[in-house]
Amino acid sequence: MDGLEYRDPLLGIIVFTALIFIVTFFNYWWGIFKRREQNLNLGRFLQQYELHSDYKHLEKLLNTTSIPAKSLQLLAHAYHSAGDYEKSIDIYRTLLERPESPQEKKHIMLQLGKTYFKAGFMKRSRETLTELLKLYPRTPDALMHLMIIHERLNA
Repeated sequence: MDGLEYRDPLLGIIVFTALIFIVTFFNYWWGIFKRREQNLNLGRFLQQYELHSDYKHLEKLLNTTSIPAKSLQLLAHAYHSAGDYEKSIDIYRTLLERPESPQEKKHIMLQLGKTYFKAGFMKRSRETLTELLKLYPRTPDALMHLMIIHERLNA
């Protein structure tokens, strides 16, 4: 027999290589699909709540200038610490609309949920933290705050 036989080791290597290629190909496209789905879900979530009408100029300023995200996070944290939760929420929401790394988005969503919690918006905080746990399931801090919110809302 001149062709490839079933017991030929070269056939096994070819089949194994083809399987690895197929699995890698589908894994790559599945990752792209999931990333696009996460961005769509985040966009739908952000459209649920509008920014405060008084701070439309803040949104315009944040979207038009090229202020680094780290600086904006520090600014939002400063507003949060000072008790001006509305400005802090607005900054975090505009930061979520920027294309950042998934780790940064996770941190920003967690801070947004905590700020809603601190401001007394329990339902918004619950929705934000639930969305965070849908996108990034292994976030213990979000789960802890979500448990506290459920206790306060049900009691």
